[in-house]
Amino acid sequence: MENLAVELLMAIFALACTDGGRTGCSLALVCKHFREVSRPLRFHSVALTGAPVQLKRFFVLFERERAALGVTSAVRHAFIKLKRMDDTPLDQASSTSVSGETTPGDTAHGQDRENGDEAAPPRTRLEYTELISALLRAIAPTLETLVFLPWYIAHDVEPLDAGIMFPVLRELTLGSSLLYIKSSDPTSPSTQPAYPSLRRLHLRSIVQEHTGSDWAYHAPGLTHILVPSVTYREPVPDFKLLLEQPFEELQTLIIYLSPPPAVRYCHGTPRLRYERMVAALWESLAEATVPVYIFPPGKDKMVGSMSGAGFAGYGDAAREAWEDRMQGGVGFWGVEEEYARGAYKVGDTPVFGCCLTRLVPAVVFPALRELYCVAGPEHFSSVAKDVGGARLYPVLERLHYVQGESGLDVEGWAHHAPNVTHLYVSQIVENTDADILAQFNGAHHSPTDAESSTKLPFSHLKVLVMKAAGYRAPPHWIYRVTWRWTTQRHRAVFEYMWRVHDHAVVPTYIIPSVGPWTEEDTNCTGGAGSQWTIDERLLRAKYPGETIPDFLQGVLVDPPPFYNRNTRPSPWMPSPRYHGRGLFFSLPRDGE
Repeated sequence: MENLAVELLMAIFALACTDGGRTGCSLALVCKHFREVSRPLRFHSVALTGAPVQLKRFFVLFERERAALGVTSAVRHAFIKLKRMDDTPLDQASSTSVSGETTPGDTAHGQDRENGDEAAPPRTRLEYTELISALLRAIAPTLETLVFLPWYIAHDVEPLDAGIMFPVLRELTLGSSLLYIKSSDPTSPSTQPAYPSLRRLHLRSIVQEHTGSDWAYHAPGLTHILVPSVTYREPVPDFKLLLEQPFEELQTLIIYLSPPPAVRYCHGTPRLRYERMVAALWESLAEATVPVYIFPPGKDKMVGSMSGAGFAGYGDAAREAWEDRMQGGVGFWGVEEEYARGAYKVGDTPVFGCCLTRLVPAVVFPALRELYCVAGPEHFSSVAKDVGGARLYPVLERLHYVQGESGLDVEGWAHHAPNVTHLYVSQIVENTDADILAQFNGAHHSPTDAESSTKLPFSHLKVLVMKAAGYRAPPHWIYRVTWRWTTQRHRAVFEYMWRVHDHAVVPTYIIPSVGPWTEEDTNCTGGAGSQWTIDERLLRAKYPGETIPDFLQGVLVDPPPFYNRNTRPSPWMPSPRYHGRGLFFSLPRDGE
């Protein structure tokens, strides 16, 4: 091969150097001729996955080589997976290669490893930010593909320089918003498009503050957009905005859904929000003018888990896809026509049918007797208007309703489930909720009023159970809070319900959120069901007047339970310390 022309060898080497730097280092060890021929291609593809000190050493070496070779030393493809400043001890990081992979390249080119000032690792947030910005600014002019995954460094860096331009970048994968460029005035002549040649954009997630109009200006030539691991927290309208922007060359939008939250998690509210998001997403993209592919949970090649292990797996998958694209493969951009939105009519439901707990208003349940319903915002708020005179639950007798953000729609439920005899309402948080319950309980009517039963929305109601919402545990990053306000709020709601239901028409049970009274799943084996087996001490009719019994007085002032009573706190949850009226947190010590 030594007889081949240098130009031909360089073309061959360029096709071979698509693995992040390993092949470039190996070529430098073959012979002096190969070392000199491959030297301009040493940084053809670079993978940086180490500690900040590795980035600094690579940057120093790259600047050295560029000064020696000029523009011929360029980075065409880059995979950058940043780590936090304290992830790798300096004594371990010192052995990491500046090439991002192995050490032979450094030795072959005669580069020393002395720890001079120019290669010192960043010590502050500002230094780390300046290093990342300087590195990106140095390689940006020649970059054609870039994978940028800055995991867990939001608290280690400041916002990056928004003036970095990537004139020839064709494919971009972003793992965070550090490189999202937002223009306050995209039409300003002083603002230049950051990605004028970009064709394929792979976003880890949609960020609400960075809209489609920003990408339409900074990357007007986009042909493919991919968004993986979409959760119920994603702003659905942003996907539609991406399609409404003037991407004249847009050909494909690919969306991967993350697995839905567990039904038992937070009373199922996240699951309902997830399913509502899926339905809204499916409907909003029904008339898209470009091919849209919506992949169901489990199809995400990028490991949709949001845990630390999931992020690590996502980085590995992104690395494989990046190398595959350099070698001519499809990477993450392969699609299956089965999941093309355009293959289904406007009114069709998703082919994966993941909406297991969301109740469709138009469906009638003629034989349903018991229902445990977890409601989210606007759930059943307009059921009666949607279906006219039809009754969705004509024989329903027992309803356990866990309130969401919109509360209980008494009118809608009274119309669709007129024969309810047992009603259990959980998560009562405001006095307005108690007012609604008082209306159909006849609390403002005399028990001797013969017409009181005819005024109730639920005329067959026999038992009413109400449970106040529990305390809200503070987030684990708050170290000192006072819980007096939550206690007062809970007590005020409880006292209000206790007062207005003094003359309840039906047996009414009012349950505080703390103490031995807990909600369990319905018993489907013929028993009463644990949530319908109520402590008779909580029957309101046993205590005439407005005075709350002594055994409940003590419960209402107890500190809130911040973790499961049957398990110890999770490792990341601070241990509670009680001091008078304040609740103090201290982070767990090692080994706790």
